[in-house]
Amino acid sequence: MATPVNVTIPLEDYITLRLVHNQLETARKQHKILLEERVKKRKEIEDIQLKLESKRKEIQTTTRELASLRGECEIEKQKIILISKMPRPLELHHKKQKKLVRNDKTSKIVTEKETN
Repeated sequence: MATPVNVTIPLEDYITLRLVHNQLETARKQHKILLEERVKKRKEIEDIQLKLESKRKEIQTTTRELASLRGECEIEKQKIILISKMPRPLELHHKKQKKLVRNDKTSKIVTEKETN
């Protein structure tokens, strides 16, 4: 072990040395705290970036699904247009029209042929 050595220095120099030593210790502690905060903030940024990437993928998937649904909707519209342009069966064109005929004493619904 090293033997202690007594050194004589002026009191002003000792006080200055202690102040500088204390400032250095404070700076080291602050530096350590800042490094820990930096690591913590980087972790938070990575978490946010992962969440952001996840949301971006979710938006892409939803956009694709929406485009697919719009395409299916357009196909269904075209089917409806084609079906509406098709000629209807004859029995639909020749249904008897019913109308209300009023007599003085009674009202009844009769077909068009019965009124002629």
